[in-house]
Amino acid sequence: MNELAAELDISRETVKKAYGILVEKGLIIPKHGKGFYAADLQAAGHPQVLVIIDKFSVYKQILFNSFAQAVGDKAEVTIVNHNQSLDLLEYYLNNYLDHFDYYVVTPHFPLDDASQARARKQLSRIPNRKLIMLDRLLPNYPGNFGAVYQDFENDIYSGLLQGLESLRLKNRLRVITLPSSLYGQKIHKGIQRFVSEHQVPVEFLTSAPEEIHPGDTFSWTPAWCHSPTRFKQPGFLSGKMSSSFLTMNSR
Repeated sequence: MNELAAELDISRETVKKAYGILVEKGLIIPKHGKGFYAADLQAAGHPQVLVIIDKFSVYKQILFNSFAQAVGDKAEVTIVNHNQSLDLLEYYLNNYLDHFDYYVVTPHFPLDDASQARARKQLSRIPNRKLIMLDRLLPNYPGNFGAVYQDFENDIYSGLLQGLESLRLKNRLRVITLPSSLYGQKIHKGIQRFVSEHQVPVEFLTSAPEEIHPGDTFSWTPAWCHSPTRFKQPGFLSGKMSSSFLTMNSR
Protein backbone atom coordinates (compact mmCIF):
# COMPACT_ATOMS: atom_id res chain seq x y z
CA MET A 1 0.00 0.00 0.00
CA ASN A 2 2.83 2.41 0.82
CA GLU A 3 4.45 1.91 -2.60
CA LEU A 4 1.15 2.45 -4.43
CA ALA A 5 0.34 5.55 -2.39
CA ALA A 6 3.78 7.02 -3.15
CA GLU A 7 3.56 6.13 -6.85
CA LEU A 8 0.13 7.75 -7.23
CA ASP A 9 0.92 10.57 -4.80
CA ILE A 10 -2.16 9.86 -2.69
CA SER A 11 -2.62 9.07 0.99
CA ARG A 12 -2.19 5.53 2.30
CA GLU A 13 -5.72 5.73 3.77
CA THR A 14 -7.16 6.28 0.29
CA VAL A 15 -5.32 3.21 -1.00
CA LYS A 16 -6.55 1.21 1.97
CA LYS A 17 -10.17 2.18 1.24
CA ALA A 18 -9.73 1.23 -2.42
CA TYR A 19 -8.37 -2.17 -1.44
CA GLY A 20 -11.32 -2.62 0.90
CA ILE A 21 -13.76 -1.98 -1.93
CA LEU A 22 -11.96 -4.49 -4.17
CA VAL A 23 -12.07 -7.08 -1.37
CA GLU A 24 -15.78 -6.43 -0.80
CA LYS A 25 -16.45 -6.98 -4.50
CA GLY A 26 -14.46 -10.20 -4.49
CA LEU A 27 -11.86 -8.98 -6.96
CA ILE A 28 -8.89 -9.46 -4.62
CA ILE A 29 -8.27 -11.74 -1.63
CA PRO A 30 -6.30 -10.63 1.45
CA LYS A 31 -3.79 -13.06 2.91
CA HIS A 32 -2.73 -12.26 6.45
CA GLY A 33 0.96 -11.34 6.56
CA LYS A 34 1.36 -11.82 2.80
CA GLY A 35 -0.62 -9.11 1.05
CA PHE A 36 -3.40 -9.21 -1.55
CA TYR A 37 -3.98 -11.63 -4.41
CA ALA A 38 -6.20 -11.49 -7.47
CA ALA A 39 -9.37 -13.54 -7.03
CA ASP A 40 -10.45 -16.31 -9.39
CA LEU A 41 -13.21 -14.69 -11.40
CA GLN A 42 -14.20 -17.85 -13.28
CA ALA A 43 -17.33 -18.11 -11.15
CA ALA A 44 -18.04 -14.37 -11.35
CA GLY A 45 -21.73 -13.53 -11.23
CA HIS A 46 -22.54 -16.45 -8.91
CA PRO A 47 -22.66 -15.80 -5.16
CA GLN A 48 -20.06 -17.75 -3.22
CA VAL A 49 -21.55 -19.56 -0.21
CA LEU A 50 -19.61 -21.20 2.61
CA VAL A 51 -21.65 -23.74 4.59
CA ILE A 52 -20.10 -24.49 8.01
CA ILE A 53 -21.98 -27.42 9.52
CA ASP A 54 -21.42 -29.07 12.88
CA LYS A 55 -21.18 -32.67 11.70
CA PHE A 56 -21.93 -34.95 8.76
CA SER A 57 -24.95 -37.14 9.45
CA VAL A 58 -28.02 -38.51 7.70
CA TYR A 59 -30.05 -35.54 8.90
CA LYS A 60 -27.45 -32.98 7.84
CA GLN A 61 -27.20 -34.68 4.43
CA ILE A 62 -30.97 -34.26 3.98
CA LEU A 63 -30.70 -30.64 5.11
CA PHE A 64 -27.81 -29.87 2.78
CA ASN A 65 -29.45 -31.64 -0.17
CA SER A 66 -32.57 -29.51 0.29
CA PHE A 67 -30.43 -26.39 0.42
CA ALA A 68 -28.42 -27.37 -2.66
CA GLN A 69 -31.59 -28.21 -4.58
CA ALA A 70 -33.11 -24.83 -3.76
CA VAL A 71 -29.92 -22.97 -4.73
CA GLY A 72 -29.38 -24.98 -7.90
CA ASP A 73 -26.79 -23.46 -10.21
CA LYS A 74 -27.36 -19.94 -8.90
CA ALA A 75 -24.47 -20.10 -6.43
CA GLU A 76 -21.15 -21.80 -5.82
CA VAL A 77 -21.36 -23.72 -2.52
CA THR A 78 -18.44 -24.89 -0.37
CA ILE A 79 -19.11 -27.05 2.68
CA VAL A 80 -16.85 -27.62 5.71
CA ASN A 81 -17.34 -29.27 9.10
CA HIS A 82 -16.64 -27.56 12.45
CA ASN A 83 -17.51 -30.69 14.47
CA GLN A 84 -18.91 -28.52 17.31
CA SER A 85 -15.42 -27.10 17.85
CA LEU A 86 -15.10 -23.36 18.36
CA ASP A 87 -11.42 -23.63 17.49
CA LEU A 88 -12.35 -24.96 14.04
CA LEU A 89 -14.98 -22.25 13.56
CA GLU A 90 -12.35 -19.63 14.38
CA TYR A 91 -9.92 -21.30 11.97
CA TYR A 92 -12.43 -21.19 9.10
CA LEU A 93 -13.25 -17.55 9.75
CA ASN A 94 -9.58 -16.61 9.97
CA ASN A 95 -8.96 -18.16 6.57
CA TYR A 96 -12.21 -17.54 4.67
CA LEU A 97 -13.87 -14.50 6.21
CA ASP A 98 -13.51 -12.24 3.16
CA HIS A 99 -13.78 -14.93 0.49
CA PHE A 100 -17.53 -15.59 0.38
CA ASP A 101 -20.75 -13.68 -0.17
CA TYR A 102 -22.73 -15.68 2.39
CA TYR A 103 -21.91 -17.83 5.41
CA VAL A 104 -24.41 -20.51 6.41
CA VAL A 105 -23.55 -21.77 9.91
CA THR A 106 -25.13 -24.40 12.15
CA PRO A 107 -24.24 -22.93 15.58
CA HIS A 108 -24.31 -26.19 17.53
CA PHE A 109 -21.70 -25.72 20.23
CA PRO A 110 -21.45 -26.65 23.93
CA LEU A 111 -24.21 -24.90 25.87
CA ASP A 112 -22.13 -23.52 28.75
CA ASP A 113 -22.08 -19.73 29.03
CA ALA A 114 -18.41 -19.36 28.07
CA SER A 115 -18.78 -21.42 24.87
CA GLN A 116 -21.96 -19.61 23.85
CA ALA A 117 -20.30 -16.22 24.42
CA ARG A 118 -17.33 -17.29 22.33
CA ALA A 119 -19.63 -18.53 19.55
CA ARG A 120 -21.41 -15.17 19.47
CA LYS A 121 -18.07 -13.36 19.35
CA GLN A 122 -16.83 -15.44 16.42
CA LEU A 123 -20.05 -15.16 14.43
CA SER A 124 -20.12 -11.39 15.00
CA ARG A 125 -17.08 -11.22 12.73
CA ILE A 126 -19.40 -12.08 9.83
CA PRO A 127 -21.39 -9.06 8.57
CA ASN A 128 -25.06 -9.65 9.43
CA ARG A 129 -26.04 -9.20 5.79
CA LYS A 130 -23.90 -12.24 4.95
CA LEU A 131 -24.84 -14.47 7.89
CA ILE A 132 -27.48 -17.22 7.85
CA MET A 133 -27.93 -19.36 10.97
CA LEU A 134 -29.19 -22.81 10.12
CA ASP A 135 -30.93 -25.37 12.38
CA ARG A 136 -30.42 -23.38 15.60
CA LEU A 137 -30.84 -19.74 16.56
CA LEU A 138 -28.03 -18.57 18.82
CA PRO A 139 -29.72 -16.92 21.84
CA ASN A 140 -29.30 -13.17 22.34
CA TYR A 141 -27.57 -12.68 19.00
CA PRO A 142 -28.15 -9.08 17.87
CA GLY A 143 -28.76 -7.62 14.45
CA ASN A 144 -30.69 -8.29 11.28
CA PHE A 145 -29.42 -11.59 9.89
CA GLY A 146 -30.96 -14.63 8.19
CA ALA A 147 -32.03 -17.69 10.18
CA VAL A 148 -33.80 -20.99 9.50
CA TYR A 149 -33.91 -22.80 12.81
CA GLN A 150 -35.66 -25.15 15.17
CA ASP A 151 -37.26 -24.32 18.49
CA PHE A 152 -36.55 -27.65 20.18
CA GLU A 153 -38.85 -27.26 23.18
CA ASN A 154 -41.85 -25.86 21.32
CA ASP A 155 -41.42 -27.97 18.20
CA ILE A 156 -41.50 -31.23 20.15
CA TYR A 157 -44.60 -29.96 21.92
CA SER A 158 -46.29 -29.05 18.63
CA GLY A 159 -45.36 -32.36 17.04
CA LEU A 160 -46.80 -34.35 19.95
CA LEU A 161 -49.92 -32.20 19.89
CA GLN A 162 -50.57 -33.26 16.30
CA GLY A 163 -50.59 -36.87 17.42
CA LEU A 164 -52.61 -36.31 20.60
CA GLU A 165 -55.64 -38.37 19.56
CA SER A 166 -53.46 -41.33 18.61
CA LEU A 167 -51.48 -41.04 21.84
CA ARG A 168 -54.65 -41.18 23.91
CA LEU A 169 -55.31 -44.64 22.47
CA LYS A 170 -51.91 -45.90 23.62
CA ASN A 171 -50.71 -47.02 27.04
CA ARG A 172 -47.86 -44.55 27.46
CA LEU A 173 -45.20 -42.45 25.77
CA ARG A 174 -41.67 -43.76 26.33
CA VAL A 175 -38.97 -41.19 25.57
CA ILE A 176 -35.44 -42.35 24.73
CA THR A 177 -32.83 -39.58 24.89
CA LEU A 178 -29.19 -40.56 24.70
CA PRO A 179 -26.91 -38.81 27.23
CA SER A 180 -24.87 -37.28 24.40
CA SER A 181 -27.88 -35.43 22.98
CA LEU A 182 -27.03 -31.71 22.98
CA TYR A 183 -30.62 -30.54 23.38
CA GLY A 184 -32.07 -33.40 25.42
CA GLN A 185 -33.04 -31.11 28.29
CA LYS A 186 -34.93 -28.73 26.03
CA ILE A 187 -36.75 -31.65 24.39
CA HIS A 188 -37.61 -33.10 27.80
CA LYS A 189 -39.03 -29.76 28.88
CA GLY A 190 -41.37 -29.63 25.88
CA ILE A 191 -42.48 -33.22 26.45
CA GLN A 192 -43.07 -32.60 30.16
CA ARG A 193 -45.30 -29.65 29.35
CA PHE A 194 -47.27 -31.70 26.83
CA VAL A 195 -47.86 -34.73 29.05
CA SER A 196 -48.75 -32.51 32.01
CA GLU A 197 -51.35 -30.56 30.06
CA HIS A 198 -52.89 -33.61 28.39
CA GLN A 199 -52.48 -36.28 31.08
CA VAL A 200 -50.41 -38.62 28.92
CA PRO A 201 -48.37 -41.22 30.87
CA VAL A 202 -44.65 -40.86 30.12
CA GLU A 203 -41.41 -42.65 30.91
CA PHE A 204 -37.95 -41.15 30.23
CA LEU A 205 -35.14 -43.52 29.26
CA THR A 206 -31.49 -43.18 28.27
CA SER A 207 -31.36 -46.44 26.30
CA ALA A 208 -33.71 -48.90 24.64
CA PRO A 209 -35.78 -50.88 27.16
CA GLU A 210 -35.45 -54.62 27.44
CA GLU A 211 -39.22 -55.09 27.12
CA ILE A 212 -41.73 -53.45 24.81
CA HIS A 213 -45.42 -53.79 25.59
CA PRO A 214 -48.42 -53.46 23.26
CA GLY A 215 -49.59 -49.87 23.17
CA ASP A 216 -46.19 -48.36 23.91
CA THR A 217 -45.22 -45.37 21.77
CA PHE A 218 -41.57 -44.37 21.58
CA SER A 219 -39.98 -40.96 21.08
CA TRP A 220 -36.29 -41.26 20.23
CA THR A 221 -33.63 -38.55 20.09
CA PRO A 222 -30.51 -40.19 18.59
CA ALA A 223 -26.99 -38.97 19.32
CA TRP A 224 -26.01 -38.60 15.67
CA CYS A 225 -28.55 -35.95 15.02
CA HIS A 226 -29.78 -33.08 17.09
CA SER A 227 -33.25 -33.09 15.68
CA PRO A 228 -34.49 -35.53 13.05
CA THR A 229 -36.77 -34.39 10.30
CA ARG A 230 -40.36 -35.42 9.91
CA PHE A 231 -41.12 -39.13 10.07
CA LYS A 232 -44.55 -40.64 9.73
CA GLN A 233 -45.31 -44.07 11.15
CA PRO A 234 -48.57 -46.01 10.83
CA GLY A 235 -51.03 -44.66 13.33
CA PHE A 236 -48.91 -41.78 14.60
CA LEU A 237 -47.67 -38.49 13.18
CA SER A 238 -44.35 -37.38 14.59
CA GLY A 239 -44.89 -33.71 13.86
CA LYS A 240 -43.79 -31.07 11.43
CA MET A 241 -40.50 -30.66 9.62
CA SER A 242 -38.81 -29.11 12.62
CA SER A 243 -40.06 -31.50 15.29
CA SER A 244 -37.42 -33.18 17.38
CA PHE A 245 -38.24 -36.83 17.53
CA LEU A 246 -38.83 -40.10 15.75
CA THR A 247 -41.74 -42.26 16.83
CA MET A 248 -42.42 -45.96 16.60
CA ASN A 249 -45.53 -47.85 17.55
CA SER A 250 -45.24 -51.37 18.90
CA ARG A 251 -47.67 -53.87 17.41
